Amino acid sequence: MRFVVIIATLVWLMLGFPAAAEEAKRVLFVGNSLTYVGNVPAIVESLAAANGQHVQAKMIVKGGATLTDRMSDESIERALESESFHLLIAQERGGDFMCSFGQASCESARGALADLRALALQKNVKLVLLGTYQGHPQASSALVRAESEAAVGAGVPYLVISDILQQGLKAYPEMKWFAADGMHPGPALALAQAIVIFNHLFGEWPSVQPLQVNAPIYRPSSSFQPELRTPYAGVSVGVDTSITYPKEVVQKIIGLASRADG
Repeated sequence: MRFVVIIATLVWLMLGFPAAAEEAKRVLFVGNSLTYVGNVPAIVESLAAANGQHVQAKMIVKGGATLTDRMSDESIERALESESFHLLIAQERGGDFMCSFGQASCESARGALADLRALALQKNVKLVLLGTYQGHPQASSALVRAESEAAVGAGVPYLVISDILQQGLKAYPEMKWFAADGMHPGPALALAQAIVIFNHLFGEWPSVQPLQVNAPIYRPSSSFQPELRTPYAGVSVGVDTSITYPKEVVQKIIGLASRADG
């Protein structure tokens, strides 16, 4: 009987069928409008699928929210108790780590990140800090420095975004880096975030090919309550339900991200 099973398995593999389905990487995004405008979690899922990988993303987001808010309401802890995740991607409100909202705000941000790190260790999930961005070069440098120091202090990896934006604004100013309000992520910046996350997840850059994302492309006017949800829930009137990134756009942003990483 054992011999028959072995032969059957060999035939299955020779025919090109996988022995078992690869487990999806389950990723929890915690953030604010910088996370959901453009729907970064859904882009990550689509990038993974286009590159033969499998990511299942969920998110806890609210416009203007801080990590302190999410630690206070215990929504992250409840999510980690209800489901298992491989990676928790935390994105702070833009500027909090550089004290843009006062000294108390950056102290709270650092404390919340440290507490989140402790929670992640307790729940056996890896934590990473996803950077925010500034359009002005000097402000961008200060932000990256502050966010990097906060990540090092908490003992978590830091994914730099603002450096990529600065390079992109110089090299490809025609790209839609910002949404119509001039503040939130436009399609190019949302894709840049997703590409950096893909690289962190799989240790390589995605292949250069057109990318189709069939998901709500949330806008700054989109509204969420901080509840665990998929990136496909809460569609508001007027929101596009898909976006296509041409091959040349994907190639340019991968190039920017890889140079910033180097």
